[in-house]
Formats: sequence, C-alpha cells, structure tokens
Amino acid sequence: GAGEKKPQECAYVYEIQVAPGIRCGLGRRMMELVELCGRHEGMPKVTLTVFKANLSAVRFYAKLGYLIDSAIDPNGEDEEEGAFDYFILSKL
Repeated sequence: GAGEKKPQECAYVYEIQVAPGIRCGLGRRMMELVELCGRHEGMPKVTLTVFKANLSAVRFYAKLGYLIDSAIDPNGEDEEEGAFDYFILSKL
C-alpha cells in the first residue's frame, strides 16, 4: 500500500573462494568488480553471507566496508541468540 517501501534490489555474492597462494589482492579486486557491475545495473547494494567461523573472511569483508545487514540478518532476532552460524553482510 501507500508508504510501503519497495524491497531494494541488490547484487548477491553467492560464493567466492581464492586459494591462499594467489590471494595478493585478487579477492578485493573481484569484490570491487561486483560492486561496479551492481552500480552499473542500478543495484548499488551488494549482499553476501559469510560463516561466523571464517574469521579471515569476516575481517576481509569488514576491511572492504561490509556491515551486518540488520534488516535481513537473522542473528539476534531468534529466540536462541547466536543460533545461526553465519552473518548476512551488505555494503551500499
């Protein structure tokens, strides 16, 4: 109805893996490309899921400016806080 917000379209990164021996900035460049393509297609928001236990990935995305998306991340909304083993992160 009137005043309802239309869900924002976003680019979604399903999975990204870079072998340790060839990292040297490749993951960062791939994410920059996803962000650029998303903006070009009218989707400035990029969303992804990362396992909490994957601390290097959590730090990697934080360095790139990705934050927990409180609008869609299930953590803290469930009766058993921390019941989910992942975060949903987004960047605008």
